[in-house]
Amino acid sequence: MAINDCVEVSCGWSPDVVALADKRFVLNGAPSLSQVRARYSRKYLQVLKRGNIKSLTEYYLVKGILDGGGVEPGADEAGKLAAMLADYESRVP
Repeated sequence: MAINDCVEVSCGWSPDVVALADKRFVLNGAPSLSQVRARYSRKYLQVLKRGNIKSLTEYYLVKGILDGGGVEPGADEAGKLAAMLADYESRVP
């Protein structure tokens, strides 16, 4: 429950802030925030299952996970996330 609360609190953070948090977590011997988000976020799992991004909050969540190393580069999931980001970016003015 505490992990999900942390993920929810950080869902609106910009990619730069997530990257900073990732570095701090890893320096202290913990998994990065991006890794935790990818594994435990209910919202992330909903977006992944749905296959598209509906809001800016979801966009930042997916972007943070993808950019922050929460998904192995080249994995099928990484490709799916990149496609969802590109689709959302094309729909937003």
